[in-house]
Amino acid sequence: MTYRIGIDVGGTFTDFVLLDRVSGSRVHHKEASTPSEPSLAVDSGVQVLLEKAGVVPAEVELIVHGTTISLNALLQRKGAKVALVTSTGSRDILELARIRMSHSFDFFAQPEQPLVPRERVLELAARVGADGEVVKRPSASDYAAVREQLLAMQVDAVVVSVVNGYLQPQLEEDIALALSLGLGGVPIVASTSIWAESSEYERTMIAVMNGYITPIMHAYYDRLETLFAARGLTAPLSITASNGGTIDLPTARARPIDTILSGPAAGVVAAAEAAERNGVDGIVTFDMGGTSADIAAIEQGTPDLTTSTLIGEIPLILPVVNVSAIGAGGGSIIRVDDQGFIKVGPHSAGAVPGPACYQRGGTAPTMTDCYLLCGFFDPATFLGGRLPLDPELSRQAMLPVAEALGYMDREQPEVHAAAAALQLAGSMMATEVRKLLARRGSDINAFTLLPYGGAGSVHAGLLADAAGLGQVLIPQTPATFCALGAVVADLRRDFVRSCSVLIDAEGKAPEGLGQQLAELDAQAHDWASTLGERAQRWHYRVAADMRYQGQAFDLSVELKDHQGPLAPALRALFESRHHALYGFSEPAAAVEIKRLVVSAVGELSRIAAAQAGQHEQIAAGVRRIFLAGRWFDAPYLVRDGMPYETDILGPAIIEQSDTTVVVPVGWTVRRQASGDLKMTRQRSAQ
Repeated sequence: MTYRIGIDVGGTFTDFVLLDRVSGSRVHHKEASTPSEPSLAVDSGVQVLLEKAGVVPAEVELIVHGTTISLNALLQRKGAKVALVTSTGSRDILELARIRMSHSFDFFAQPEQPLVPRERVLELAARVGADGEVVKRPSASDYAAVREQLLAMQVDAVVVSVVNGYLQPQLEEDIALALSLGLGGVPIVASTSIWAESSEYERTMIAVMNGYITPIMHAYYDRLETLFAARGLTAPLSITASNGGTIDLPTARARPIDTILSGPAAGVVAAAEAAERNGVDGIVTFDMGGTSADIAAIEQGTPDLTTSTLIGEIPLILPVVNVSAIGAGGGSIIRVDDQGFIKVGPHSAGAVPGPACYQRGGTAPTMTDCYLLCGFFDPATFLGGRLPLDPELSRQAMLPVAEALGYMDREQPEVHAAAAALQLAGSMMATEVRKLLARRGSDINAFTLLPYGGAGSVHAGLLADAAGLGQVLIPQTPATFCALGAVVADLRRDFVRSCSVLIDAEGKAPEGLGQQLAELDAQAHDWASTLGERAQRWHYRVAADMRYQGQAFDLSVELKDHQGPLAPALRALFESRHHALYGFSEPAAAVEIKRLVVSAVGELSRIAAAQAGQHEQIAAGVRRIFLAGRWFDAPYLVRDGMPYETDILGPAIIEQSDTTVVVPVGWTVRRQASGDLKMTRQRSAQ
């Protein structure tokens, strides 16, 4: 049992990787997603994957799965019917939120609709004081009244969130237990058991989101287990988490909120491994799939984590890999607005009906249609020949765009319109890349772009050109990279405690800091002990959200396997990061810890490096492509047939079974000894 399967369910395609832990060999596969029933694509894709690899189910030791099902349920408001029980006087907590409008100057802007409408928010006489003492406990009659209302509502899940409950988590646990009596098995969850955060609204929202997606994810996991069992797959199933690690299935069932951004996080983990393999310190990841594109930054092998992100307009304060959405995917629809400006996205053709060239009934032009019209794709070999494309359908779809732009007097107006759309998309993405690095205080010249996803390698050169990046590193199987990241990710779970601890200028802190850390450490060890010998070795990392006393924002710092006094080490890390970001520090000022996090990280057995193949074939021919405003006869190569350590001058096209690499004018591409491709901008083009 040396094989592992990684699965990533996307909006357009479901990706699979089967990896042999001993030899490092890999087999990958892409299956069209089935949005109405995602497990169907997973089931059929696993069957194809095993057949391609010649592996029987009994040889699989682990299955790791990432999905956007829970995220889509939240964004589309298609989750469970949830009720919220909160302290008397706090019934409007979800409506009030942070009393901010997303568009302050839009007179027609509407506030975000809460996941739980006000009629399903119930008040209970329960409250904790700011000092941590229980001010009010519910009586038997209080419980009976709320229980009766919950029964009448016929809800799928109940969340309990008490004012200052993070200071007395046991109170919420007692309330949840008392209310569960007589509710017929409806799950009731205390907010502090999900995330013990001091901010009332954010803590409540995390628990509500968890309840909102729990029934959906339970049903999905049940279907997966049934389908896998029917195929004879008995390997344990792990789920990729938003923090870049993986968790066991029982934890994912109890805390599906931990997996809400699992897919993008897994790709960043695989990118960190690729950066280390190639000796690259600074990486900007570029994940461009069929529906969207995302970026993240990696420095010195460590993905950037954040506890401040948004799901739509809903705050998510869990530790997640800091991934920023930058818009267009391969299925993003091209249009011209009422003012005559070309637009890319945000709507996507998705898997059904898909781009016009897919021949599935789609009529709207998409980024994929633009790539085809510009000659980047061979219509007969797309997706290894399993999905032939129709250029005529792309041309018909793009002509109305060309007409609206006034291009009809040009030769092949649809091609010029497609090139304009690609240029716009590249400029939009480049702006977000520059903003990402500027916010970090990082030098763009020290970073290499690492693209993945089905369309990442197609657009990477155009993006790097527009952003001013000098290098692009393309992994061996970029189209299934997130599935690969799921397989190589370690086990990880985070445990949090809100606090307010001051560290003075000498690095001294109250003794209570050590006690809080010990309690979190015990929780982390308890969780690790439930996983038996699944991990070879465990690490326990300490992170903190910190600020100078009186500041209005936090900075996160992390200690890995730290030994010695905690407070001075955290203070030193905070001041170093503050100086790097803002150019100054305040050695005489007190530093406040607002949140402590202990992460249990379980290292899985290491995977042997994949061996790059040796092939003699070099060139496959010439392809006519449209770049930089004109047509080129560009060399067309098969990736497996490229020579090693030899520069090939662009423009060029490199084909492989899962994607296409476009090398722009003024760039060279070289096949590294690792098997990865490295594109470099020539000095004359900079």
